[in-house]
Amino acid sequence: MKPFFSQFMIDFIVARRNMFFIIVLSIALLYSMIVNFVIPSKTEAYSVNFYILDASVNEKYKQALMSSDYKAFTVSSLDSIKESMSKDKSALGLVLKDDGIEIVFQGYESLQQRNIIKSIFSVLYDTLNNQNSIAAYKTTVLKESAKKLPLNMKMIPVLLATDIIMLGFMFVAAMIFQEKKEGGLYAYRVSPGGTLNYILSKVIVNVMISVLFGVVFLFFTLGFKTNYFYFLSMIFLGAFLISLLGIFLAQFYSSLNEFIVVALIFNAVMALPVVSYFNPLIDIQILKIIPSYSLIYASDEIISSVKSSYTLNTLLNLFIQISIFFPATYFSVRKTLIRKVIL
Repeated sequence: MKPFFSQFMIDFIVARRNMFFIIVLSIALLYSMIVNFVIPSKTEAYSVNFYILDASVNEKYKQALMSSDYKAFTVSSLDSIKESMSKDKSALGLVLKDDGIEIVFQGYESLQQRNIIKSIFSVLYDTLNNQNSIAAYKTTVLKESAKKLPLNMKMIPVLLATDIIMLGFMFVAAMIFQEKKEGGLYAYRVSPGGTLNYILSKVIVNVMISVLFGVVFLFFTLGFKTNYFYFLSMIFLGAFLISLLGIFLAQFYSSLNEFIVVALIFNAVMALPVVSYFNPLIDIQILKIIPSYSLIYASDEIISSVKSSYTLNTLLNLFIQISIFFPATYFSVRKTLIRKVIL
């Protein structure tokens, strides 16, 4: 164990001197302020109210409207529609006539949005004409959720996952490049440390940095109202995996300047699941194999306090991925770095 602790202290000092701990602590506090004070809590990014005017002869649609959920949005004149729309810039107006409908738009709607709205209002108009009442309906939900997260809370999984991946990936690579530049690998080759201690020491330091970020960020955003065991387990395994990936890729390059393009591509790929997270209609199956996908959705599940089945599956999958990448990283580092130093 002595060779491991010796290498661990070296890596820890390198991380401290490079201010890695100060950087993640500052970012955690900055993210906390953004979540708490900058990002609004409004859940819906875009919601639409529409105000209805019955302009038909004898107001033949009024009875059906007043006995439905549309009662609160039924107005008495076109001026009322315009006044309501001037106060609510996301609202629309609908005028029901004997020979059709008139839709009042704000003016910023795209052609695609207008066509969708026309289709929806046409169905409503046909329903009123054919049945003179709003058709009854029932809904079926495929995936129940305990609660829908406010917008600022939905940013927590994204910020948590991206920091673990992006910063963790760059930090562990920077440590390797610094050793190559300063000649530390030559000294390590003649030491009794070995490949396993070399990898584990860097991974553990990187995990410590990620855990520090996670604890501070979660505490100042969620307080004690979350499951820290699940979160810390996920952060530990996620940071462990990303550290292995960072070591595996960084060993083939001699400097950070050469590695930066690879790092940008890696981080861009890891950011792709964010699109699916905020727009569930974009369900691209290949995104699910990206580690950040499971980290984001598992974090969302923990915050939402729903069943922990996905979180447990995520922890299991991370463990399996580590079991695969650790031997690959070990034998590759042993051949490329420990036995042959790239300068």
